[in-house]
Amino acid sequence: MTLQEHYKNFSTLLLEDKLYLVKDITFDAMCKLLGTTSTDLGLLIQKELGCNGDELIEKFRSDYPDYLKLKYKNDLLNIEVLHNLS
Repeated sequence: MTLQEHYKNFSTLLLEDKLYLVKDITFDAMCKLLGTTSTDLGLLIQKELGCNGDELIEKFRSDYPDYLKLKYKNDLLNIEVLHNLS
């Protein structure tokens, strides 16, 4: 498998599988899962995104609450309206 394929699969683990939500998962562990080294994939991530693998995982973790707020915005508004009516 090429490094580009590993990069694509790493993206899938983050964007679709949301593996970053596993509390103790590290970039090294994700690389092992993919069958590549953190050095090689880390260099590509640094080149493409300007951060290292662990920083990227932490960014996804820190942005997740905002994602949920946006995803359930209408539901939260409806709950607030119902609460105000009672």
